[in-house]
Amino acid sequence: MLSATRNQPTARRRISQSELDLLVDAHERLLNGRPNGKRLSLKFADLSGLNLAGRNLSDADLSGCNFDACAMAHSQFERANLFGCDLRKVDLRYAVLKRADLRGACLRGANLSQADLTQADFREGAIGIPHPTEGLSRVSHQPRAGQLDHANLSGARLDLAKLNDASACSTDFTDCSLKNAILSGANLKDADLSGAMLEGAEVGGANLENAKLKGADLTGVDVQKARSITGADMTGSLNKPSDAALAKAEELLGRARD
Repeated sequence: MLSATRNQPTARRRISQSELDLLVDAHERLLNGRPNGKRLSLKFADLSGLNLAGRNLSDADLSGCNFDACAMAHSQFERANLFGCDLRKVDLRYAVLKRADLRGACLRGANLSQADLTQADFREGAIGIPHPTEGLSRVSHQPRAGQLDHANLSGARLDLAKLNDASACSTDFTDCSLKNAILSGANLKDADLSGAMLEGAEVGGANLENAKLKGADLTGVDVQKARSITGADMTGSLNKPSDAALAKAEELLGRARD
């Protein structure tokens, strides 16, 4: 749970590009085992609009930061703490976010095309909300699941990702890999999962209303456990045959042999 301390400022601190570059330089020195390295721990900072493209922030603690409209393509955030971050409209194409903590993060409209989000965690988190006048000196907490509405995740890897109860309405998941991902309770209304690999994914309680699943690999996925599949287009999708279908095939094969 994120919370403010007595020594924190009363407003979200604005970080300049030059200051951020120095902090990331020190973090990268630490990752590379070079002298004067220091792990980046920057909570509740305003980094909106800054450039982190191609930088390595693996294992950094950036919980509660505002990255709105940041340039972050080809960056590395493996195992990074991005709990409750504002990542709206960020450019995270080809970024590596394996095992990143994205609980309660907002990624509405973000571009995560071809990103690696293997085992990333998008589950609900208790998000710190600064007071409108007293800022971070008085923070309230409210639960919020990960938000991916209208994001572009085409070609991304989300194998084993935890998307429990996440909101991903009208999200582009085309040709992405969601093998063994947990989508239980997720809102995937109007999402495009055409060509996606969903083998072994859990969709119990998920909303698949009007979702596009054309050509998707649904092997081992029990879509009947979804809360709604009304209007879902599963044309050409690959499903594991039911026991009845397998029995019928065996019967027909036996007849052919006779």
